[in-house]
Amino acid sequence: MKQHILLVDDDKDELTLFEDALEKVPGDSRFKCLYAGSGEEALDILKFITPDYIFLDINMPLMDGIELLVKIKEEPNTGNIKIYVHSTKINDSNYRTAMQAGATGCIRKGGSIQELTNELIPVLVPGPFPVS
Repeated sequence: MKQHILLVDDDKDELTLFEDALEKVPGDSRFKCLYAGSGEEALDILKFITPDYIFLDINMPLMDGIELLVKIKEEPNTGNIKIYVHSTKINDSNYRTAMQAGATGCIRKGGSIQELTNELIPVLVPGPFPVS
């Protein structure tokens, strides 16, 4: 069964990296990835589609990822969506802020497709995962 993902990032190049990383995620699930270039665009998409996952960049103009997260959580029918903050700038402060705002978790944007795939696997593939 296809799982639907909404990637919200003001850098369209991130979509290519994200889709390439999704291709490497093991398992039977395949993913359909939608893209929004801004918080407003994401809110418009959510009027018509309820994805399984949303990945939000923190640093976006006009409405950052945390502000968008709060707005998404205020919308009806979004309670079952797994929402992850997806950024190069994950630190203790914005991790706590994201979690308090209702994020499911945070993942770091990888410098490579494999690094991002490694971040996505525990999020998208049912575990348990061996401890190394």
